[in-house]
Amino acid sequence: MMDVIKANDDGIIHMGLLAGIWGDGKVRVLDIQYPKHTTSSPFYLNIKQATFECQPPNTICTCLAWLSGTTIAVGTANGSIAIWTLTPELLSNTTPNPRPWLYHTLNASYIVNITSAYPSRPHFLATSSADGFVRLTDIRSPHLDSVLSARSRVFGVAIAWHEWTQSFLTSDENYCLRNQPIRRFYMHMASMRAEAQILAIASSQVHRVY
Repeated sequence: MMDVIKANDDGIIHMGLLAGIWGDGKVRVLDIQYPKHTTSSPFYLNIKQATFECQPPNTICTCLAWLSGTTIAVGTANGSIAIWTLTPELLSNTTPNPRPWLYHTLNASYIVNITSAYPSRPHFLATSSADGFVRLTDIRSPHLDSVLSARSRVFGVAIAWHEWTQSFLTSDENYCLRNQPIRRFYMHMASMRAEAQILAIASSQVHRVY
């Protein structure tokens, strides 16, 4: 990766933004950059301050997902989502606890996982919560365009967006991996069955089975 990423005029290599949920309940975004070096030995970065941090009032952040290269969505413990677009003003970290441009309650309880249909449909957001439901929401009209899936008895449903089939991949209590297409999200199709509970799901935008 170091050979691919080029340094700027000051000799600084800028890798990009890294977002995470911290133990204090805040979401933080780190600007990862380091001086160019010629040795192949490992080195460590000491980051003392985040370029962006926030925590919605009266709750904590629980999960996050990138909606684009600059927009981030965060799930919270009270069932709400918060979305920020990381403008240069927000990344300067001069505004304490900046307000999101969308803060809306989607689920009835703690949001466990959140993912978007990026890159083809970044306005679709899927959230799974502790009440056992997975909800699909169009953030362009969150009050009207929303649908629930069939309830699962498993806490913490794994979820991922699959670009080629235009569906969300989720798991259930029967050890099945199921597809939930965006046009029939309230139904599902079982794709495979594992020998134990599926705890995590990952998909790829570049790999395709022919």
